[in-house]
Amino acid sequence: MWASPSAQRLPPECRGRPVPWFVKTETFTPAFLALDRAERSAHLARHRAWVQALRDQTQEMASGFLVDGERRPGGGGLLLLRAPDHAAAAALIAQDPLIAAGWVHWQLHQWVPAVGDLAVGPPEAPDLAGNDQRG
Repeated sequence: MWASPSAQRLPPECRGRPVPWFVKTETFTPAFLALDRAERSAHLARHRAWVQALRDQTQEMASGFLVDGERRPGGGGLLLLRAPDHAAAAALIAQDPLIAAGWVHWQLHQWVPAVGDLAVGPPEAPDLAGNDQRG
């Protein structure tokens, strides 16, 4: 039976048993894409702060954004999280500042790992506001 290698990050009620993974995908609304760079940056900073605050509270999750073949942002985002069930995952996702403000269209699905390992590392791409931070 598959279990997380970082089970200590799970809420106490979930420890000792496999906890499902959920995947939230999102695409930006035309209204979000029409915002100027400073406004997009501010909204994205609130989203990142929300993710970090949850991680600091032991929520096991990883968040990132999608880029095209030229590594240009704007395709939306992906968030992986563990939760006891779909309802708990959806309740948590509803608190995302980008969702609460209506800046993204999103879907949530449970993911059942079948083959492979999951590893997460730091991004090496420009931020979603369009600021290229590569050297």
